[in-house]
This record gives sequence, structure tokens and C-alpha cells, in this order.
Amino acid sequence: MVLKWARRPVGEAERASLLAEVRVPVELEHIDLVRAYDSGVHDDQPFLVMEYLRGRKLEVYARDERVTPRRAARLVARLARALALVHR
Repeated sequence: MVLKWARRPVGEAERASLLAEVRVPVELEHIDLVRAYDSGVHDDQPFLVMEYLRGRKLEVYARDERVTPRRAARLVARLARALALVHR
């Protein structure tokens, strides 16, 4: 698991909006989305508890792999399906 902290504390006005936003990934499950397990605020600092996935950064993948237009289209389609679920 990974514990991801916000870079700065938030006030009351931002807190409700931020908590509603991070609650969404906790409720979702999709093969192309990192699983989020929990979220909250500690000492005015928001956090998200997420699944840890081993792998390469996108910039390293793009530099090291020859990505054909067909492969790029498949990757973009998978990303679009995952994002569509998030926005539903």
C-alpha cells in the first residue's frame, strides 16, 4: 500500500470538496485504475491510501518502447474507458 499526502494543509472550505473528490476512487474498481482503499484528513492534511503497483513511469515507457500508432490507440482507448467510469 501507498500513503499519499497532500502537499499542503487545507482549510474547512476546501475540506468538504476534497473529501468528496477522493471518495470517488475508493468506491471504484476497474482493471486499469489503481485501487484506492481509504481517504481522510489528519491535522488538516488530506491523505489517500492506495494500492502499490510496481512498474515504469510513463515517460520511461515512452522512451524505452517503440509504440506503434495501433498500440498507442489501444492504450488511449483503455485510458478513456477507465476515465469514463470515473466521470460517471
